[in-house]
Amino acid sequence: MKTAKLLMLSICIVALSSCNEEVLGLNRTDAFSDVAVWSSKDNADLYLVGAYNTFREISNVGAFEKNFTDGMSDLFKDTGWYSHDNGMNIALLMDTGFNSSSAGIFECWDNCYNRIRICNTMILDIERYGSKFGEQWCAERRAEVRFCRAYNYYRLARVYGGVPLRTENSGSLGGLSDGAVPEDLQMERASEMDTYRFILEDLSYSAEHLPEYWPSKWKGRATKLSA
Repeated sequence: MKTAKLLMLSICIVALSSCNEEVLGLNRTDAFSDVAVWSSKDNADLYLVGAYNTFREISNVGAFEKNFTDGMSDLFKDTGWYSHDNGMNIALLMDTGFNSSSAGIFECWDNCYNRIRICNTMILDIERYGSKFGEQWCAERRAEVRFCRAYNYYRLARVYGGVPLRTENSGSLGGLSDGAVPEDLQMERASEMDTYRFILEDLSYSAEHLPEYWPSKWKGRATKLSA
């Protein structure tokens, strides 16, 4: 019996190894190549609207969601009765809610810089692949991403003041300052004034180039009035 089982296993292995590569050599299903993303305007738009995730992250409301800042005021007070592991109550009632290494409930450094890196990559991708869709299309989408980047920098500035201004070409080699080059990890903070000036530059560009409205299927995207 044991010999028969080993024989069947060997046959299965041989059969599988000789199968058509189109069947076994499956492409990854958890990511898309640049070719797929930029194969059509609709695909590119689905990629670019990912920049809006920063707004979703700060609009959650719930007992364990600590992002909706109106919940820390009399505008919308969190209803949780407990003080431990409740960001709103800790911020309001406990002096340990903030310390020299954490902004407590307002902590957003890592999250915002991750979002900023994504925005900067999207701006570069528009330059690389978007020209086939026309200059107006590129200008509108670039404005859209810069609108989202500006909001990330606003979130940082209101908590930390002046911060390092990482852009699509701020790296020491002229590209992304994403940490691939050690020197880029030590970027100095801009002044608070320069940080807000940068935010306003992004918003000014967005206000100039964003459309007044989008087709109904894209309802909710930033418009000229938003900026």
